Amino acid sequence: MHPRLELYHRHLGTIQELFFEGAALLLADTETVLESLPSEKIHFKIKGMTIDRFKDSVSYKALMTGLPVKEERGPEAFGFPYYSKAVPIFDEDGKTAVGVIAAITTNETVSKLREEATHLSAVVEEMTAMTVQITEGSKDLSEEVKGFAAVSHSMAEDIKQVHKALEFVQEIANQSNLLGLNAAIEAARAGEAGKGFSVVAQEIRKMADVSKETSGQIRELLKSIQSSTDRFGKLVQSISRNTDSQAGSLAELNKAFEQIAMTADNLANQG
Repeated sequence: MHPRLELYHRHLGTIQELFFEGAALLLADTETVLESLPSEKIHFKIKGMTIDRFKDSVSYKALMTGLPVKEERGPEAFGFPYYSKAVPIFDEDGKTAVGVIAAITTNETVSKLREEATHLSAVVEEMTAMTVQITEGSKDLSEEVKGFAAVSHSMAEDIKQVHKALEFVQEIANQSNLLGLNAAIEAARAGEAGKGFSVVAQEIRKMADVSKETSGQIRELLKSIQSSTDRFGKLVQSISRNTDSQAGSLAELNKAFEQIAMTADNLANQG
């Protein structure tokens, strides 16, 4: 055994202890596997076998190229995914490879983390799409609420105009009532000749009373409508504020989802 390989062979157990999750180690010269140490999960009995039987391994590739080689493999060989890395061992001149040392360690934790991260990324993408859709809906709702607010304001202005018209009708009724009263007085003074005119005066006063009573009823109805319109306007303003606030919150939530998705992608792509 080459002195350099003998040194590695003597300390192979100590080297194995450097791996946190444990690793199976292999030491070989240019022809034969000199030693193989199993780990808790990885067991292989290849000591004494020729190295050319493992041409697809990192050990053979490192020995042939003179360069470190690492690979990540699936569960085909051991029933679970694993990492393997091999480093050539050189003679004192640093140019001639006299052997190779390799380590194989399980990749179950990282593989599981990748799977979960990939799943999380997919879920976050769906949630992001939903928040975008809800945000757009909130914007549309906000615009519609603003339209309601404009209608409410217009209704309030129209009611003000009706109030003004009613005041005018009320004034006419008062004037008509006064005119009817004056006509009745003049008819009474005219005696027998003013009887016909007296009948007309009474009808004018009745019409004035009816107009006054009706305008009062309309005014009360308008007050009720005005109150309802005011409440509607306040409700619309409250909804508008809430939809604007929700749109802002959803935008922040969407940013958070994007950050989570980015983190999940980074985890899924960890090598």
